[in-house]
Amino acid sequence: MQGTADCTEHTAAAPWFAPCITCTMRAASASDDHVESAPVSRASQLAFLRIAAGDAIRAVAMQAHRLRAARPIETAFDDVGFQLEIDARFLIVALRWLHRSCAAASHLADDDALRQAVADFEESVMRAGAKDMRNIWEHRDEYVLGEGQLQRQRRSVETGDRTGPPAPGDSQTLSTWVWSGTRPSMGSLTWGGVAVNFDLALSRAEAMYVTLRETPNRFAAHSQQTRERQRAPAWGRSTPQPS
Repeated sequence: MQGTADCTEHTAAAPWFAPCITCTMRAASASDDHVESAPVSRASQLAFLRIAAGDAIRAVAMQAHRLRAARPIETAFDDVGFQLEIDARFLIVALRWLHRSCAAASHLADDDALRQAVADFEESVMRAGAKDMRNIWEHRDEYVLGEGQLQRQRRSVETGDRTGPPAPGDSQTLSTWVWSGTRPSMGSLTWGGVAVNFDLALSRAEAMYVTLRETPNRFAAHSQQTRERQRAPAWGRSTPQPS
């Protein structure tokens, strides 16, 4: 990369892509503002949360493309099912990155539209299955041994013998993968007793990110005014006159 000009390549795939952290940091390092020793302003915090979310949405789009293509990358990984599993894992991780950045920005910006977009994403994607599937993946060894978080929580409230279908995280659900849907959609994955609709997840992720991009940085104007006051020459400031 040679600077922010490289970001035109990033934005070619989708208009809501933001400049990446690498390009933005390089541009910032060349500015006078970047080298000033001063506390990080809320305007800067919100700006960098947007940058982090921009990196996350690119990761989401990349993994979505890989799931749709479903082509083995080389003969060592010629089991398409295995590649789909790994790409689905990283897509859920990228969705979590995006969620964290947007959630933090919603608290900082105190914006109703962004808060609602984050709440919609949490309800339709994270709590609908992505959060539990990520937890089971990250701690699969614990779930195999019956000591996973969901298993412990369930035991703390269950009384007597449990009947019915396996619950999320049950050991017998860890060896069965069920994909549903047809190309070119990504479809849904059921594993570990939970299901994730990746097409819905991508749609809600894009909507949440667009809302973040459209959220005004109300701190920026204040920060600019503060910098201008600090840089104003002494003779241009109002000073008390001797009596």
